[in-house]
Amino acid sequence: MYMFQIVHVQTITSALIDTFPRKLIKHKLLVTAATCAVGFLLGISCITQVMLVIIEGYIKHSQISTA
Repeated sequence: MYMFQIVHVQTITSALIDTFPRKLIKHKLLVTAATCAVGFLLGISCITQVMLVIIEGYIKHSQISTA
């Protein structure tokens, strides 16, 4: 299970560094840490009630926009 997570972090990190090589190649460790932090926060939001609040807000916003 953990190997898949490492592969995802490496893929995202490599894609970011390949997109902006001049700026990010010097900060590879920071990019990797930021990728892990964002993944952690997204994971926490998926297993708590926060995700339900976000989805409800999105639904309310989309209903207001279409009205």
